[in-house]
Amino acid sequence: MDNYEIMLTMKKSTISGKGYTEVQVMDFSRGRIWYINFHQLENEPLPESLREFVRKNSKKILEGSWHYNHLSRKKR
Repeated sequence: MDNYEIMLTMKKSTISGKGYTEVQVMDFSRGRIWYINFHQLENEPLPESLREFVRKNSKKILEGSWHYNHLSRKKR
């Protein structure tokens, strides 16, 4: 059985300046981290169960539930 957990999401851009959301998912059953371009999800070479996991969480991804923003950390 596959066991996934979203670690974080972040906004990135290609060299040409096109923006996308990267989703980093821990795959506990395979012992690896997947770096997924959310906007190209259907073109990513992923196990179907992982693709479905990301689809299932797409609303929360778009809402920013796991979004990393280095500016949001508190200054010490």
